[in-house]
Amino acid sequence: MKSAVLQKIAAQLQAATEEWGLTDKITACDNASNMVLANRTIADWESVPYYAHTLQIAVSEGFKVGSLNRVVAAYGRLVSHFHHSTVATAGLKKKQDAQNLHKHKLIQYSRKRWNLICDMFERLHEQRWAVSAALSDRTITKLNDARTLELTDQNGQVIEDILPALQSLKCATTALCSETHVCISLEHPVSNSLLTRHLMSIPGESRVVCEFKEAVATSLRECIIPESDDTSANAGKKPLFIASGLDPRHKHLRHVAQTHRVEIVENV
Repeated sequence: MKSAVLQKIAAQLQAATEEWGLTDKITACDNASNMVLANRTIADWESVPYYAHTLQIAVSEGFKVGSLNRVVAAYGRLVSHFHHSTVATAGLKKKQDAQNLHKHKLIQYSRKRWNLICDMFERLHEQRWAVSAALSDRTITKLNDARTLELTDQNGQVIEDILPALQSLKCATTALCSETHVCISLEHPVSNSLLTRHLMSIPGESRVVCEFKEAVATSLRECIIPESDDTSANAGKKPLFIASGLDPRHKHLRHVAQTHRVEIVENV
């Protein structure tokens, strides 16, 4: 059964390349397992990782950090409380009015979409004082609920410290997932920017944020960096490097090891 499916995929790939006049012009394809196995039967295309999936795996590794995982779960319960209680919802709106804040609803996260964790943190950071006021008001929140849902200063600091990194990761995902502006030439430059700037620890950051950055960076390096390793054979012929060399925005190739730049330029 699997062999038949692979043959069908291979036939469709071959038909598409012939229809569009791309025979002998394609050098790489998606690295989904079926695609890799199918293309081996018709061509020697190189497998290129789907960057959004790579980034998804890397960020997921970061959120496995124990203390951060607990912060996410705690704020998930807080948001759920305001979503399911009409009294809490109405009370939050009153506190937003009193503090001249936008009447934005709190955002619930999803474990399958880490971008929503970023959105949840952003909204809670924006509405922190209105939420705290609603939790402190006994006409809105019962004492037992308030004790369970309280926004601690420590957790608030975690949100403030981690938001810049999450926003950078979200921006990278958005830039490389657009259906109208997808461009593999961005993969290495974006990864390099994340690893050398946005995922670097900053003095004074909390331990949980440092651990998150380290976990994401480690996972990202394992997926991306082997392709740019100084010792890799024919690194200058890699499709991602060639794509960057052809892109006017990144033709300087600052994100590539100096030893490969000449080879890439020659191949371009």
